[in-house]
Amino acid sequence: MEEYPEVLRTPPVALVSLVGCPDLHPTITAHLHSEQPPINALALPDFSKISVIAKTPKDKSSDSGQPGGILKKNWLLKHRTRVPAVVAALFSSDHVSGDPAQWAKVCADLDNLKAVIRGRNIKLVLVVVAQSTKGRLAHFLYSAGYI
Repeated sequence: MEEYPEVLRTPPVALVSLVGCPDLHPTITAHLHSEQPPINALALPDFSKISVIAKTPKDKSSDSGQPGGILKKNWLLKHRTRVPAVVAALFSSDHVSGDPAQWAKVCADLDNLKAVIRGRNIKLVLVVVAQSTKGRLAHFLYSAGYI
């Protein structure tokens, strides 16, 4: 069994991508690794790095004409390290409330992210990070029945 690569000898592991709010990535990653089974995390510090998970163009010259088998070469490794099941977009609460220019940037970042994950069966989770639950956010959470 040792002659097989590690991805074939170990159970499947999910991959989650974290984008934005890089100061929270170590905490979230540590929690995901503590789950059973553990969940891998691909931490991207800002939205300019989302091209890492974009589709790569198919190379037609690499086809040898031989049957490819059930799974393509490196398919398991790709889904463990490069293609997440979920992308969590983290935004600070001050980015989504107040300044219209900041709100426009958030919308543009989300549009770019949705364009990258479109067609890949990757789920998108939007997370608004607040330092405290005072003000409008607290009112929203209260009226929604969360607090």
